[in-house]
Amino acid sequence: MKLNCDLGEYALDDENCPDAQIMPLIDMANIACGYHAGCPQTMRNTVASAIQHKVLIGAHPSYHDRANFGRVHVEQSEQQIISLMVAQINSLQQICQALGTSIDYVKPHGALYNDMMQDEKVFRAVCQSIATLPNSLPLMIQATTNCDYFQQIANQYQLTLWFEAFADRSYQENGLLVSRTEKNAVLTDIEKIITRCQQLIIHQEIETINSSIINLKVDSLCVHGDNPHALAMVQSLRKLLSELHE
Repeated sequence: MKLNCDLGEYALDDENCPDAQIMPLIDMANIACGYHAGCPQTMRNTVASAIQHKVLIGAHPSYHDRANFGRVHVEQSEQQIISLMVAQINSLQQICQALGTSIDYVKPHGALYNDMMQDEKVFRAVCQSIATLPNSLPLMIQATTNCDYFQQIANQYQLTLWFEAFADRSYQENGLLVSRTEKNAVLTDIEKIITRCQQLIIHQEIETINSSIINLKVDSLCVHGDNPHALAMVQSLRKLLSELHE
């Protein structure tokens, strides 16, 4: 089980940015590409840190909406989604190449990610954008109770899918996330988070917001880098994963 985190989302001069402390503890870094957060310098700094700590580099593209941190739906055509995806991936790839490395995978951010999981047209546009790149990259998406549906579509674009679960988010019965507009959508109790993640890792089960149990097969656990408790969660999850692999 890999541990991933969204990074490069803080301002350069933000003294509260936990990225430097988080990076050595994770396996995969989802790096903001400038459309919802980040800038060329934060991207460069984050890539350099990922190289230093041997962390996989993921492009984290979003809708072009910094005002809402990319977490509000933006009406876009399929071609517009393809264009914004390719532009952001290429932007990060240029920085990676300048530092002697390359992107390892793609994971959309925020509303684009949620739309991708609920609208086949958006998911196909995301897949097509990656398929147009010179080197096809794995796409990280949310593990749901219907992963085969997404895999069948991805196969049409010859894409590899990596499935993730969210350590700090509440789940619906269909495996999708509870909207951030609803109460208790974002989890902050570290002890409860660790307990549910342990259940997921060992038994491939997770408790929904309505206390039912669903089965999820996942490759990676995600912590949102902008969660106020992100560092503490990553530290606890790293300890849990290390103990389970002893």
